[in-house]
Amino acid sequence: MATTSILSMQPDLVKDLTRPDFAVKTASIGWQPDYNKFVERSKRLESARSETKLPEGWPSRLESSLVWDGNEINGEDDYVYHLTSGELEELTASIRHFKGLFSKFQSFRRR
Repeated sequence: MATTSILSMQPDLVKDLTRPDFAVKTASIGWQPDYNKFVERSKRLESARSETKLPEGWPSRLESSLVWDGNEINGEDDYVYHLTSGELEELTASIRHFKGLFSKFQSFRRR
């Protein structure tokens, strides 16, 4: 049985992936912790945060009954919603139904 890669079927996609401007930029973080790099990066990020300004027209402070901060939360009951047994049953049935939709297709295979 021969398999065909999606990349071999779409050569333009391969060209896009190998373009220099397509390169993914990542942080210079190694496998081993490096305290000096951590300190340098923390300072760099902090200075970038302090220079960040909101776009023109954006409010500097949000005021609403929907806005809260950590000092206003008294306990877990302020933000945790406990599902009723009926809601749990409905979610479980929905998940079973959704999974069942795909069970029909598992028997299809390329030969």
